[in-house]
Formats: sequence, structure tokens, C-alpha cells
Amino acid sequence: MRFICLSITFAHPKLTTMKNLKLFIVFVLTISIGVSCSTKQEKMEKRLREFLTAYDAKVIPLYKESALTSWNANITGNDADLAISEKAAFEFDKYYTDKDAFAELKEIKESNAVKDSLLLRQLDLIYDSYLGKQVDTSLIATRLAMKKNYQTIRWKMCSETRLQTLNFRQHGKPTNSSGRWL
Repeated sequence: MRFICLSITFAHPKLTTMKNLKLFIVFVLTISIGVSCSTKQEKMEKRLREFLTAYDAKVIPLYKESALTSWNANITGNDADLAISEKAAFEFDKYYTDKDAFAELKEIKESNAVKDSLLLRQLDLIYDSYLGKQVDTSLIATRLAMKKNYQTIRWKMCSETRLQTLNFRQHGKPTNSSGRWL
């Protein structure tokens, strides 16, 4: 910096303005390049934070509803509760099929500009959640119907096991619901 100041001071007056202008341009370009490098990282991290805020506002209620209805359906085994659970699970899974949101996450992830370890971990988890649901919603509905059938069968088997245990305790012998020995 001293050398630059000295050269400007002892130079010819006409050359001084040209050198000043060149130095100023070089200085501005250097600063702008340095600022733009940190700005890309900050920009991507800001985009991710905004995405996460919107994501949390939408996903948390969907997940809560899905979890509670699934709990009720597994406890009661009623067809009505199973239908409500299936609908809530479909709405939750359908949220992740949004192609625009997935494209934004993909752009942020592929930029490799996010350096904050917590944000990077959140990005990886949410990206993987979206990646697994980038299919037609009819396939999600089919998968949920299969899950409903499994829950119904499992609930009936658990009920049968409970009944067998109850019969054994009451009668002292292992029987099934028809009263036969096992």
C-alpha cells in the first residue's frame, strides 16, 4: 500500500489520474470478487433457511396428523380409523412429490455452497425425503393401500394372539378362538 501511495505522489500529474483510475478499478474488482465468493455461500444458506422455514410450517402439522391417525388406527383397528390414517399418510407423502421444491433443493445441494454443518445435515435429510417420493402419486396411493392391508392383517393376528393368551389364562390350556387345542 505504501508503494502505491508513493508512486502516485511522485508521478507526473497527468499519469497520476490514470494510475489512480487503474488502481481504483483493480481495487473494486478485487473487492467485488471477494464479496461475491462469500455472497454465493450466504445466498444459498439464506435460500435453504427460507426453504426450511416454509417446510417446517407445512410438514410439521401434516406429520403430526399422520402420526396421530396412524396411532389411533393401530390401536382400534376400525376401518374408519384406517381410512382416516390412510388419507393423512397420503397427504403427508404427497407433500414430498413437489417437483419445484425438489428442484430448488437439488440446486442448493449441487452448488456445494452450504458450509454450515447443521444446515448441510438438514439439507441431506430433506433432499433424501424428497428424492424417495419423486414418483407418480398413484404409486404412493397403491403403497399406502398395501400398508393398510398389512395393518388390518396384523391387527387381526394380534387380536387372535390376545384371545389365545386370554383363553390359556382362563382355562389353563392353549386354544384358539374356536376353542380347539393348538
